[in-house]
Amino acid sequence: MINRNKLVQSNIFNAVLSCLFLNTAASVATLGTNMIGAKPVAKSFLAAAVVFGLRVPYGVFVKLRKLDEYNERFGVASK
Repeated sequence: MINRNKLVQSNIFNAVLSCLFLNTAASVATLGTNMIGAKPVAKSFLAAAVVFGLRVPYGVFVKLRKLDEYNERFGVASK
């Protein structure tokens, strides 16, 4: 059960980081229109948001299901 909680918390952390980077990218893109280098910085934050955002479904649908299937072999209920 502790491993499952660690995976769920890791997925929540990735989702929060993805939202943080997405909000930062939107803020830099809109507020930094007159600043030099705002466009590449916004794109890098957007890329980081995509990377962390794609880690969430992978963690939920692949890692968590694999752990649940492993626990079912030993009769441990996951829900």
